[in-house]
Amino acid sequence: MKSILDFVSPSYDGLKGRESIEWANFWYSQSNSIPQPCNRILLIGDSTARMVRSTFERLQGIPVDMIGSSCGLHDILFFKQIDAFFASANYPYTAIFIQMGHHSIRGESGELYREDDYKRFRIDYVGLINYLRQYTENIILLSSFLNVTPIPPKFDSTILNIPFLIYRKIFGEKIDYSWSDIVIKKNGIVEEISKTEQLKFCDIDRYMRLKCNGMFPRYIHKDHIHYWGFRAKYAIAKEYAKYL
Repeated sequence: MKSILDFVSPSYDGLKGRESIEWANFWYSQSNSIPQPCNRILLIGDSTARMVRSTFERLQGIPVDMIGSSCGLHDILFFKQIDAFFASANYPYTAIFIQMGHHSIRGESGELYREDDYKRFRIDYVGLINYLRQYTENIILLSSFLNVTPIPPKFDSTILNIPFLIYRKIFGEKIDYSWSDIVIKKNGIVEEISKTEQLKFCDIDRYMRLKCNGMFPRYIHKDHIHYWGFRAKYAIAKEYAKYL
């Protein structure tokens, strides 16, 4: 099999475009079982994909592996991580889901994304798809979740002394555009790529946000991006399953 470096633009190996902490997480589920053709799924994403991995696995009844990373799609750290994952275990996959785009909102210079960075994101995303086609033709593209923040009420809520999660459940949440503007553009690029590459696109961010509008939303977040509770994770996993 070829390296991902054979499919993408020259990699970035600097510091300015990285976050203060970068992390990676590999998950080989039921790794002691005999690999079966078309009986295993792979998720590639960050902590929002990791948050639903086990729920998705229980729902599907087959192993769901995971490549979790905070790295930018153009970073040599990510390229080395994904090559290492496939070099360590070679399982046949029923499907691979990709959710890349939330992390890395800065280019190589350390400045916020510019037009050249979006162009590179597109090139490297397509390169990642072509690399993964070595392992399956069934690749599903996912939108990345947007950052959210609680909606402040029209009065001093501190006098109510409401616990954090209950506050969000009552007053709701809104998009934090200070970060999400870049992610929205990336999601648009991913949707365009799904059309040109003839792949399925699951707009999981929009699907969940439609259930979070207004006061008393159906689902809430426990922080700026991760959904709270099993019901939300189950809803995400169930939506993923529609695209298999």
